[in-house]
Amino acid sequence: AYADVNFARGAHPAVTVVPALLALGERVKASGRLFIESFVAGYETSGRVGRLVAPSHYQKGFHVTGTVGSFAATAAAGRMLGLTDEQLAVAFGIAATQAAGLKSNFGTMCKPLHAGTASEHGLRAARLAARGFTARGDSLECDQGFASSQSSHLSVDAALGEPPRGWHLRNNLFKYHAACYLTHAPIECAKEIRLKSNFPPERVQKILLRIDSGADKVCNIPHPTTGLEAKFSLRQTVAMALTGVDTANLDSYTEAVTQEPRIKALRDKISIDFKPNWEHSLAEMAIQLDDGTTIEATHDSGIPWPDLKKQRQAIETKFDSLVTPLLGATGARRLHDAIERVDGLIDIGDLARASAKN
Repeated sequence: AYADVNFARGAHPAVTVVPALLALGERVKASGRLFIESFVAGYETSGRVGRLVAPSHYQKGFHVTGTVGSFAATAAAGRMLGLTDEQLAVAFGIAATQAAGLKSNFGTMCKPLHAGTASEHGLRAARLAARGFTARGDSLECDQGFASSQSSHLSVDAALGEPPRGWHLRNNLFKYHAACYLTHAPIECAKEIRLKSNFPPERVQKILLRIDSGADKVCNIPHPTTGLEAKFSLRQTVAMALTGVDTANLDSYTEAVTQEPRIKALRDKISIDFKPNWEHSLAEMAIQLDDGTTIEATHDSGIPWPDLKKQRQAIETKFDSLVTPLLGATGARRLHDAIERVDGLIDIGDLARASAKN
């Protein structure tokens, strides 16, 4: 998901919550304020359910955006529909029996499909519960329920405890590269080294990348052959950054770029030292040139930007680059304006309609 990430094991919360709320909100003519309240409910649920089953759920091979994201979308849609506590518990039971997603499908079209199906599952679960459909109200935590069948340890205290900074939402991280988030710190290292040294790629003798061992089973496709595989290849994304390819541009991830000779040559020079129990958002890089010079860089992509003004500018730049090609300059500005005044919208359908191509 080229959107956001949260390391409380909520994966990419917004991508499962927002589509469900836009669809439901347009149908029931929800206000912008209710949309925001429902979004927060979904986002916080993602963090808490994610913490409940972390870390073994992800380590077993489940894709958290698809699984935990189903509960996030359910909570969001349930809040918008005004479900009672009993109805919401049933909705969680309906979501629990649908929640799915496997990490083994990273690098294929199924990976983004997980986000869409999670949104669909949550919306369906809330609407069915509102109409009296039945499911166990304790399906999240019961024996043979979601948590016990998909995690080897339930971290109840972590799930119920107060998150850092009070809310999971305050620990949200935005993505500025159109690849797996675990590639972002290495990309930033490569960009920093390229910026301060400006050497031609042909001078590189070898590259050593140090990163948490968890990345090995997430984004370590050594020889990608498709654009989707490129997004989950540490070597490919580092090579792209070192050769000046725009890693923020969705169109940069193609079959052609995986076969580009300079990029393939750099990929083959990269050694990865997977460090057990490292900070999963941290990367260190050392590049040795043909004259023996070694250039190093370190980056931690898990720290929220302290400069909110600068972050806003980066988000708006990303928005323009993604939306303008689809809606045109006028349409992009119309959608931007609708987002800016979302809390005052009488009908959130105005936002949904602003996002549609004329």
